[in-house]
Amino acid sequence: RGCSQRCSFCTESLTYGGGVRFHGVEYITEMVERALKQYPRVEGIYFHDNDFMLDPARVEEICRRFIETGLAKRFVWAIQARADRLEPKLLQLMREAGCIKMEIGVEAALQKNLDSVSKGTTVDTNEKALRLCRDANISVHAYILTRTQNESLEDMDCTLNWLKKNRPDTFSLHPLLRHPGSRLYQETGNNFFETNDWT
Repeated sequence: RGCSQRCSFCTESLTYGGGVRFHGVEYITEMVERALKQYPRVEGIYFHDNDFMLDPARVEEICRRFIETGLAKRFVWAIQARADRLEPKLLQLMREAGCIKMEIGVEAALQKNLDSVSKGTTVDTNEKALRLCRDANISVHAYILTRTQNESLEDMDCTLNWLKKNRPDTFSLHPLLRHPGSRLYQETGNNFFETNDWT
């Protein structure tokens, strides 16, 4: 649970207390084994960690356990990860262990828009992440924000061109929301939820 990042639009670090807590590798292995035994039709599992790749050594250990126990041949899995966490050797090991899909918060095709939400990544890093996943035969879903600060039609064209050029396997466009408690809400929310009915 939790996230170590402080993107201005996100409240995950507030929800979970600012730190990150992990389940142990043995516990994860046991949970997967139990799920597959109890639900024999299950073919895939989605690990909903906010930042699955935060601890590379842990990811490597999980992968090796899935391979050693034979679980890697029994199910496939998907995760969320930051673009700046990806390393070729670890991605290859993940693919061997059954990882087939990665969701990445690309957020924007222009550096000014990434900076405006304090994403802490670069356009080059996002593009490299897609290439690394492609090389490892792991598909990518790219999350893209719209309605970022001062976004123009030209910015939107850049986003569409970026998608055509970099070709994530799937993508989704999400309007930038100002969640109460987030830094973005504090800076630009105009106390909306304090002065209006929650309808």
